[in-house]
Amino acid sequence: MNNNNENSALNKPAVISWVLVSEKLPTVEENGQKVLIYRIMNDSQSSLAISIHETNMVKHCNPNETWWMELPKPPCL
Repeated sequence: MNNNNENSALNKPAVISWVLVSEKLPTVEENGQKVLIYRIMNDSQSSLAISIHETNMVKHCNPNETWWMELPKPPCL
C-alpha cells in the first residue's frame, strides 16, 4: 500500500455508537480501563453529562439514564 492510501485510510472517521447501560455493561477485557459515558443530568449539572469513567464503575450509574462507549484510539501521527 502506498503512503497516500495509508494516510487516507487513517483519516476515515470511526463508527462510534452509544450503548445504554441497561442493555450491556462495559468490561475491562473488551473495552479497556476507561470508557466515555453520557448521563441525563439536570440543567445545573449539564456540564457533567459527558465524562470519562473507570469501566468497573459504570455499573453504579442509573442503567436507564446512562450510555457508554469505548474511548477512541489516539490519532496516528
